[in-house]
Amino acid sequence: MALDITSLKVRALSGIVYVALLVTALLLSTDILFLLLFIFMGASMIIEFNRLTQINRLHPFRTVFDIVATSWGLYATSLYFSGTEGIQVFIPYFLYIVYAFSRTIFADLAQGIKTVGNVLTAQAYVALPLFITTAVSYQMDGSFDGTFALLVFVLIWINDTGAYLVGSTMGKHKLYPQVSPKKSVEGLLGGLVLTIVVSLFIPSLLPSLGKFDMFTASIFAFVVAAMGTMGDFFESALKRKAGVKDSGKIIPGHGGMLDRLDSYLFALPMAAMLYFLLF
Repeated sequence: MALDITSLKVRALSGIVYVALLVTALLLSTDILFLLLFIFMGASMIIEFNRLTQINRLHPFRTVFDIVATSWGLYATSLYFSGTEGIQVFIPYFLYIVYAFSRTIFADLAQGIKTVGNVLTAQAYVALPLFITTAVSYQMDGSFDGTFALLVFVLIWINDTGAYLVGSTMGKHKLYPQVSPKKSVEGLLGGLVLTIVVSLFIPSLLPSLGKFDMFTASIFAFVVAAMGTMGDFFESALKRKAGVKDSGKIIPGHGGMLDRLDSYLFALPMAAMLYFLLF
């Protein structure tokens, strides 16, 4: 029992620190803190993804290039959308993509294509959502405001909470046991309902985000919750194929960075697209 209590304390403390850092970076309106945190998160997730898919297993130094490229992409996005630099700031990142394709030239064709596919998947899965987060966090005048990204995080946390509470007490029908045995249909519905109910307060609590009304807020919440669940399943499938429980150990009691952000990586791009379509 003592061990369980200790583990619970570690999990709670690390969770509080993680949330505090994230909220601080998004709400303090300081793009430097935001950029540093997201570069760290991006680097951690690239490492974890490469481990899960065994990219660069024979050439570990290439992972360093992947991390540098992702970090530069974040920095370039920040410079561009803050109005500091022009589109040319992305040239080094695009050169990295060319480099990724060039790997097929110096390797067995089948293995080279597989490696390039995994590298591009890592960029689409990990880097692109972080780039989009950076882009939507800058206003037209170049000022920084992370409210939108924080809203997506909060809705995901609410969805996870609702799914856990309903699933653990009422869950009887397995949702996708081959990939995630603990998730249930009841938990899925519980998370969706709670997220939509909470989203009805968005218009009054966050008027700065635009002309949200109850209908558009509920649609927005549904998309975030649904895509977040898909992101959870995607990462679970990666871990199951790799034969591991967690993507890493960077957050004590919670696993890896991918374990914490898997839902966000799927939800944010669709949420941003929907937001700009609505407003």
